Amino acid sequence: MKSLIIISLLSAAIVSSEPAKAQYVGPDGSPKSIKELSGSLLVKDQRVTLKGHIIRRVADELYEFSDGSGTIYLDIDNKFWRWPGNMPIDQNTMVEVHGKFVNKAFHFDKIKLIDLRIVSK
Repeated sequence: MKSLIIISLLSAAIVSSEPAKAQYVGPDGSPKSIKELSGSLLVKDQRVTLKGHIIRRVADELYEFSDGSGTIYLDIDNKFWRWPGNMPIDQNTMVEVHGKFVNKAFHFDKIKLIDLRIVSK
């Protein structure tokens, strides 16, 4: 029984002594505007973060987004429209979008949404 207690204490000490994990939160080299995005040579599925307004719905799960420097389409799954308190989003709501840039050679470029946050109403 004593050996079981000692083993448990040693296991707890080893687990709690795991080194702290850090996360880099500084600037990165990704484009910060649609103008920069359209002029860059991004690799497929590169992640981007933009702030702006969703200005209109184009089709099911496809929306037009503008940050003032240009427009691009957002592919927004329906699961992203569930907000606390059912706060609606309109063309005047400032949002921040995180997603993957999808470059279509013979169609339009778009951003496949990973996260959507309301910045201000």
